[in-house]
Amino acid sequence: ECSFTLESILEDLQRDPWPVPSDQRTQRCSGVALSVAVGLLESAYSRQGARIMTFIGGPATTGPGMIVGRPKTEAIRSHTDIQKNNA
Repeated sequence: ECSFTLESILEDLQRDPWPVPSDQRTQRCSGVALSVAVGLLESAYSRQGARIMTFIGGPATTGPGMIVGRPKTEAIRSHTDIQKNNA
């Protein structure tokens, strides 16, 4: 039963309807998503411990928390950039 369910999910997968040009990164607003998650936790479970788990497939490219722009010509900053005050 488990393998049947997994196979049916895999068969239903489709191509991404919003393809991204090869010279650009996908739009990710991880900072906004985390902000919304924190707001929901604060309102629903005030004064309690909680955990937000994120599974992110790349850098934030849009909105608050953006660390790199969409064009791939723009390099992602690293820890050495921060140490040398180039960030």
